[in-house]
Amino acid sequence: MSFTFGKSFKLCSKILIEQVYQKGREVKSFPFYLKYIKNENAPVPFQIVFVVPKKKYKHATTRNQIRRYIREAVRLEKGTLEDKLIEKNMSLALFLIYAGDENLTTSGAQRDIAKLFKKLIYDLDQKHIQ
Repeated sequence: MSFTFGKSFKLCSKILIEQVYQKGREVKSFPFYLKYIKNENAPVPFQIVFVVPKKKYKHATTRNQIRRYIREAVRLEKGTLEDKLIEKNMSLALFLIYAGDENLTTSGAQRDIAKLFKKLIYDLDQKHIQ
């Protein structure tokens, strides 16, 4: 398992992002909401986009800092999700929204992302998404 989080993990397709946002299934674990759909032609087990709302965080520097913390937490915790998706031979497009009111810390983000990924894996097992 590699802890790298390269450009291939970034969800860039505007069409796919819109589909995830409108039609995706949802998993919640406060302060995060995760929407996902199956992605047929992805080079990696999952591609993700991070969202920090401008309405709650007016300053771009604050939004960017929170995004960096979330990206680092996903990089460290992606192994469990990646292994499960490889085992199921599937790929997902993920839309991760931060909805917390307070500023995030690195350790808090990592703990919350780990919990969110466990819920996502449980949801994938229960829904039997093929």
